[in-house]
Amino acid sequence: MQLTSSDVTRSRDFYSRLFGWVADEPSREFGGYFTFTKNGAPIAGGMGAIPGEAPSDTWSVYLSTDDAGKTTELAAEHGGQVLVAPM
Repeated sequence: MQLTSSDVTRSRDFYSRLFGWVADEPSREFGGYFTFTKNGAPIAGGMGAIPGEAPSDTWSVYLSTDDAGKTTELAAEHGGQVLVAPM
């Protein structure tokens, strides 16, 4: 999962309080990217919203598959909408 937030400080605090997650400090080296962990295990990543790009204040979910192209085809065949082509 990945959080995109218009207020990183507030979001880090909110989810830390809500779920007991620990938010590391945003990394300048990686464009402000940070991670949430719980009991030392990674839970989610996060970053500040980029003006003019994807909507801010959203959660994205990433899924893994052995064949992204085939999975995308199947999703479309079953009524799914492909917003971004497989990478």
